[in-house]
Amino acid sequence: AAIAAARDINGDAYADVAIGARLFRQDRLIVGRAFVYHGTDIADGLHQQFLPLIQHDDG
Repeated sequence: AAIAAARDINGDAYADVAIGARLFRQDRLIVGRAFVYHGTDIADGLHQQFLPLIQHDDG
Protein backbone atom coordinates (compact mmCIF):
# COMPACT_ATOMS: atom_id res chain seq x y z
CA ALA A 1 0.00 0.00 0.00
CA ALA A 2 1.05 3.56 -0.59
CA ILE A 3 -0.18 6.46 1.51
CA ALA A 4 -0.01 10.09 0.43
CA ALA A 5 -1.19 13.31 1.98
CA ALA A 6 -3.24 14.74 -0.83
CA ARG A 7 -4.24 18.29 -1.45
CA ASP A 8 -7.79 19.36 -0.78
CA ILE A 9 -9.47 17.02 -3.27
CA ASN A 10 -13.09 17.89 -2.52
CA GLY A 11 -12.69 21.66 -2.03
CA ASP A 12 -13.72 21.84 1.65
CA ALA A 13 -10.48 23.55 2.82
CA TYR A 14 -9.21 20.42 4.65
CA ALA A 15 -6.32 18.26 3.44
CA ASP A 16 -7.28 14.76 2.31
CA VAL A 17 -5.41 11.44 2.27
CA ALA A 18 -5.15 8.95 -0.61
CA ILE A 19 -4.24 5.30 -0.06
CA GLY A 20 -3.28 3.09 -2.98
CA ALA A 21 -3.82 -0.66 -2.77
CA ARG A 22 -2.04 -2.06 -5.80
CA LEU A 23 -2.88 -5.67 -4.90
CA PHE A 24 -6.62 -5.10 -4.36
CA ARG A 25 -8.56 -8.09 -5.68
CA GLN A 26 -11.89 -8.08 -7.46
CA ASP A 27 -13.47 -11.18 -8.95
CA ARG A 28 -10.22 -13.12 -8.41
CA LEU A 29 -8.23 -10.56 -10.41
CA ILE A 30 -5.67 -8.16 -9.01
CA VAL A 31 -7.03 -4.82 -10.14
CA GLY A 32 -5.64 -2.30 -7.65
CA ARG A 33 -7.66 0.47 -6.09
CA ALA A 34 -7.24 3.89 -4.51
CA PHE A 35 -9.17 4.97 -1.42
CA VAL A 36 -9.66 8.64 -0.57
CA TYR A 37 -10.29 9.84 2.98
CA HIS A 38 -11.49 13.41 3.34
CA GLY A 39 -10.13 15.53 6.19
CA THR A 40 -12.48 17.33 8.56
CA ASP A 41 -12.43 19.79 11.42
CA ILE A 42 -13.66 17.06 13.78
CA ALA A 43 -11.11 15.71 16.26
CA ASP A 44 -11.79 12.08 15.29
CA GLY A 45 -9.87 12.58 12.06
CA LEU A 46 -10.74 11.37 8.59
CA HIS A 47 -13.91 10.13 6.95
CA GLN A 48 -13.96 7.78 3.98
CA GLN A 49 -16.13 8.70 1.06
CA PHE A 50 -16.73 6.12 -1.60
CA LEU A 51 -16.26 7.86 -4.91
CA PRO A 52 -17.33 6.51 -8.29
CA LEU A 53 -14.82 3.87 -9.35
CA ILE A 54 -12.46 4.99 -12.09
CA GLN A 55 -10.88 2.09 -13.91
CA HIS A 56 -8.02 1.97 -16.36
CA ASP A 57 -6.54 -1.04 -18.12
CA ASP A 58 -2.93 0.18 -18.26
CA GLY A 59 -0.70 -1.57 -15.71
